[in-house]
Amino acid sequence: MYCKYCGAEVPNGAAFCPNCGKPVGSGAAAAPAQPAAPAPKKKSGGKIAVLAAVLVLLAAAAALGVWKFGVPYNKYKQAEELLTAGDYASAADAFADLGSFRRAGERYYEALRRLMSVRTVDAGYKFTLCARRDGEAMAGGTDRMGCCGVNGWSGITAVAAGEQFSVGLRDDGTVTAVGENSEGQCDVFDWSHIVAIDAGRMHTVGVTSDGRAVAAGKNNYGQCDVYDWSDIVSIAAGTFHTVGLRADGTVVAAGSNSAGECDVYTWTDIVAVAAGYSFTVGLRTDGTVVATGDNYYGECNVSGWRDIVSIAAGDDHVVGVRADGTAVAAGRDEDGQCRITDWTGIVAVAAGTSHTIGLRSDGALVAAGSNDCGQCSVGQWPNVALPYVRRELQTVS
Repeated sequence: MYCKYCGAEVPNGAAFCPNCGKPVGSGAAAAPAQPAAPAPKKKSGGKIAVLAAVLVLLAAAAALGVWKFGVPYNKYKQAEELLTAGDYASAADAFADLGSFRRAGERYYEALRRLMSVRTVDAGYKFTLCARRDGEAMAGGTDRMGCCGVNGWSGITAVAAGEQFSVGLRDDGTVTAVGENSEGQCDVFDWSHIVAIDAGRMHTVGVTSDGRAVAAGKNNYGQCDVYDWSDIVSIAAGTFHTVGLRADGTVVAAGSNSAGECDVYTWTDIVAVAAGYSFTVGLRTDGTVVATGDNYYGECNVSGWRDIVSIAAGDDHVVGVRADGTAVAAGRDEDGQCRITDWTGIVAVAAGTSHTIGLRSDGALVAAGSNDCGQCSVGQWPNVALPYVRRELQTVS
């Protein structure tokens, strides 16, 4: 209780206020009500912090989206431009880096097919031919019919060896040839815009920059009937047949089909082709090899090959390069042309009638097989031009 006069607290039961002495009686008042505490104001800082965090997350997601889709897209566009411009090596590298983005894998193999058509070393009948890094050419072995007379060549980017003649592709898209010309196989001096060449026994074939095929020489089996082909990126000449590889990985053929060497129309996913006497081999994108035609010497026994990155065909034997730089061979081996299992560091191979040539990553050559005319005496040849080395496709996530 409290005194109603002075407000002092009065003990229970007291008659007078202990402070002012006045009687309290029943006049004592209850304790004064304390003013209610004001309700706390709600703070707005929490909402602002949450909103700021959301904006930061949205900005990060946008930045990630720009990188994930914008950066690869720009690189993809640049790679397409390189492919269109004919810079196949740069295009292949760019598409390999974008392997899982859009159609990069497919476009990589299209560029690779074009690159693998460029052979810087080849083997003919008892002679060997190569292009050097300085654009000159070298040849060794028998010089029958003048097939080794290539010393004056310049600007050479690819070579092809026929039975007794040599063909060279210049960096301006023109073609030169020397050696036997009894069937007109060397009549290629008016060719232009050529991007790939090959030579059979007595005929020469080429691919133009717009995907057409051209041919010159003996046509007794229709091996030169290739002028209606289109979308061709690589070509191979056998003894009496010709094989063309399209940009989409399918294959066409013309000429003799006595042993089924032209039965290639069901092949798909091919990145390289090679043609022998009466057989044909194809390299798939997955590194396996297919073959059709005569198998008398076992030259078509390639179904078990794996991790192959390059192939070549001689008259009766076939050679492959594995991804680890070792080599494998099948077929006729009476002159030791298939004894190449100890080779290492190989990036390309060539197969002649009875000898095999390997090109190492350092530009040096190795050889196996018959050397009766010096066709295997190539160990000291300098600065052989290197082909494009196949790459693994990357995953873009």
